[in-house]
Amino acid sequence: KAGIQSKDLITAVDDHKIATRTDLTRALRNYKAGDTAQITVVRSGRELTLTITFDEKPHDTTAETTPQEDSSMPSEGDYSDWYEYFRRFFGG
Repeated sequence: KAGIQSKDLITAVDDHKIATRTDLTRALRNYKAGDTAQITVVRSGRELTLTITFDEKPHDTTAETTPQEDSSMPSEGDYSDWYEYFRRFFGG
């Protein structure tokens, strides 16, 4: 479980710097359920490093879901959209 909060800004996953959505997607592809990683976030102006354990990735249910419910990253939205996307990969 990650301990990520809805307004956290993710800046790194292990030694992968995160500056864009693409960076985050690429970094997440390197892990499977049960793996652990160090996530660096900025929360309320402070940098924190969290140790996380990955849950199972969502099953491919694209045919049964709306576009916002699938496992693709949101192209727009507020912090809650990003938090929900991230939570799907890390659980919690």
